[in-house]
Order: sequence, then structure tokens, then C-alpha cells
Amino acid sequence: MKTKMLFRSISVILFLAGISINAQSQRGNIQGVISDVNGIYLPGANVFIPELNKGAISDFDGLFNILGVPEGTYTVQISYLGYEDVEQDVIVNPGRTSTLKVVMTSSSMDLQEVQVVGWGPGSQARALNTQKTNINITNVVSTDQIGKFPDANI
Repeated sequence: MKTKMLFRSISVILFLAGISINAQSQRGNIQGVISDVNGIYLPGANVFIPELNKGAISDFDGLFNILGVPEGTYTVQISYLGYEDVEQDVIVNPGRTSTLKVVMTSSSMDLQEVQVVGWGPGSQARALNTQKTNINITNVVSTDQIGKFPDANI
């Protein structure tokens, strides 16, 4: 009786291990590289598969890996600050690694108008003008400049 029970326990364990191995073999990986149109790698790009709520971040060389992706076809969303978002479809086969090469284009904004506002000469310019036009030899320093000296005890 104990031998039958032990045999059944071992059979159940082997059966469950077989299911686990079979489930793992039906998964694949996605790897890729992200760059801009000039071939410069984009570190820190966000790579996301919304259907699985799974993603990765590209490393210093623009490389990313998403491991353990179930078999199927997915849309991968890639985003990077200052660049247009990219969506690419990828087919994941069991036990294989699918490769993506993503080239992102920078997003631009057209401005209607640019205004440049300037200010007139400050107290330092007045101090230099006073020094220049003075009859005697003098050294004039504005209070703004005195505040910038390491020793304000002038």
C-alpha cells in the first residue's frame, strides 16, 4: 500500500514537472536595439508590451531584453523623451529569441514667434563709466560686484 502511494506521489510530481517544463518551452524572448536616425543609441528608452503588461528599459548601448514572453504576436511600444513614439509588431516563437531594430525620429515643435528681451547696462556699467570719466585716479566698484567678492570687507 505504501509503495502504491509513493509511486502515485512520484507520478504526480513528474506529471507536474512535465507541465511546468512544457509551459516554459512555449515561451520566447524579445531583444532589440534602439537608435535614432543618425545611428546614435538611445539609453533609457521605455519598451512595453501592453497586452502582457511587461516591458524593459534600454541600456547604455540601446539594447533591451524581454524574457519569458508567451508565444504569439504582440505590438511593442517604444517611447523616449524628445522622440516620436514607435509601435512595432513582433512574432514570438517558443524557445526562440525575436529581434527588433528600432529607429526613432525626433519630434519637433513649430513655434509661432520668439521674443528676445534684453536689459540695459546695470550698476557695473555705471561704475566703470564713472571710473573712466573721473579726473582723478579712482577705482569704482558697484555694490553688485562687491557682493560677488569672497571678502565683502572692502
